This record gives sequence, C-alpha cells and structure tokens, in this order.
Amino acid sequence: MSEQIDIAVDLGAVPAPLPEIVSFRDFVVNPPTAPPQIIEGVLHQGCKMILGGT
Repeated sequence: MSEQIDIAVDLGAVPAPLPEIVSFRDFVVNPPTAPPQIIEGVLHQGCKMILGGT
C-alpha cells in the first residue's frame, strides 16, 4: 500500500503552533491587549463585518 502524502507539509505551508494554554487566573491578571479599532466601538482590526439591507 502506498504512503499517504500531506501536500501542505511538503510545501512548507504548515500552520503556526497553537499558543500556550494559560490558566484563568493568569488570564484575568494579564488580559491580552485589544487590537486597534477600525470603526470605533464596532469593529477591531482582524475582525469581519457584514452589512446587509433590503
């Protein structure tokens, strides 16, 4: 039987490793910084937004 090939690994397109798990207590003491806002109070950089209407 032939060996299965993972093309993503062969091309070097391997996803970045997951971040280290942080305890809730450490998370509350040192919360992550918020990304810059694109639309104040509505949309942060890196977020997605959909506008729709009739």
